[in-house]
Amino acid sequence: MNSQVNPPVTRHRILIADDNEMIREAIGSVLGMKGYDVLECEDGAQAIEILSTEHIDFMILDLQMPNVTGYKVLEWLSKQTLSLGVVVCTGTIVDADVLETLGVMVFQKPFRMRALLDEISAALATTAV
Repeated sequence: MNSQVNPPVTRHRILIADDNEMIREAIGSVLGMKGYDVLECEDGAQAIEILSTEHIDFMILDLQMPNVTGYKVLEWLSKQTLSLGVVVCTGTIVDADVLETLGVMVFQKPFRMRALLDEISAALATTAV
């Protein structure tokens, strides 16, 4: 009898930072069904706290949030040594070229979930779990 035990599978952890609860829940539900561990927060201050204390592989970030904006989160991230993929999902007009030079993909709301999933999958495929 083979008593070989399979090692536990480590799942990628994704943080959704958006002040719109319906958007967080919709994206989080789909990501959860795809096998990702999902954490959610409603403002940039909470995002920074989570990023400071938890291992996160990828973040979906809204720019217009109360307290601390997504722009401030990106500024904070630029000063850290964290290695995570970031995609900005926003309903405001932004200079996507500027954000993309920082390695941040921009999705204008409303966006296609399939395109977001493809971006996440591609970004995480280049990193080890």
